[in-house]
Amino acid sequence: MGTKRYEPYTGQDAAVVYTQLNEQHQGLIYFQRFAKEGDCYKDQELIYISNNLMEGKVNRFYESRIRPNTHWSLYVMNNSSGHQITTQTAFIPEAGKHYVAIPYQGVVEVPQDLKLSGSDNLDKIYEQYKDKPAQTWNVRNGVCKFWFAKMMGA
Repeated sequence: MGTKRYEPYTGQDAAVVYTQLNEQHQGLIYFQRFAKEGDCYKDQELIYISNNLMEGKVNRFYESRIRPNTHWSLYVMNNSSGHQITTQTAFIPEAGKHYVAIPYQGVVEVPQDLKLSGSDNLDKIYEQYKDKPAQTWNVRNGVCKFWFAKMMGA
């Protein structure tokens, strides 16, 4: 499975997801889309949102339009600590809804008329709306295993 550059989903039913890179949230941000195949979910595409490999302070804000009613994972690879840390935050966005996605924490729905920009602290927005979590799915147990992982009982 290759990695693709982000291109906005253009359907009228697009879900909008806001993410942010800053001192607290560093690394490479991807969205990974999965599709049900039998009794598990198979990865369909890996889309990179940020490709910032530069060191130093970063403050980037991303507004991504993605296909709704599909199994997604916000996938972040961070090696700022000298160790590779990977997190996956699984969610199923609904048509036309807007979300704030925070690695390690989750994805919450925010009002569609809430205008967000790079000057907003998405952690604070997340806290405000944490009682409105996006629908989730179990990315750890739900992903299809390769034949050798099945043989090992993983």
